[in-house]
Amino acid sequence: MSAALRRIRAVNFRCLRDVDVELDEFHVLVGANGSGKSALFDALLFIGDSLLLGLDRATERRTGDFRDLVWGRPDSGLSFELTFELDVPKAIRDEIPRLYRRFAVSLSVHEAKCGNLKGTLTGHLKPDSGQGDEPPTGTAFLPGLWRTEMKFDSTTVFGPLLSH
Repeated sequence: MSAALRRIRAVNFRCLRDVDVELDEFHVLVGANGSGKSALFDALLFIGDSLLLGLDRATERRTGDFRDLVWGRPDSGLSFELTFELDVPKAIRDEIPRLYRRFAVSLSVHEAKCGNLKGTLTGHLKPDSGQGDEPPTGTAFLPGLWRTEMKFDSTTVFGPLLSH
């Protein structure tokens, strides 16, 4: 069984200035035309496309101008951040402390001075609410799963790594 999507957050992505949606087991997304329903789903797709195709190609699939993906289309300071949270899959729950039941993935994208896109992908375990934000003292478990951060540029493609 796959992990359930529990939260989507988009900051400065397309028409979404700062949207944070908690999801239940069944959720209906309703809104007027142009209110951001498709942009919210595209946030998830953009993360996947960025990993499989690279930032440039992920952007090109949507537009010819990176500014079109940034809220308000500013002339400088072009950046956005996308985050989603998943339930930790049952297959690895027994390998981690009980209080961690969610995994969060964030992608921050900005345009560098030279015009190239730069990204930072962060993944980390999230404790249940009220449990603090760091792993318990003295706990050594799946160190690569607690917090992972990768910085990459517009031509980095993770597709071959993800296909295994």
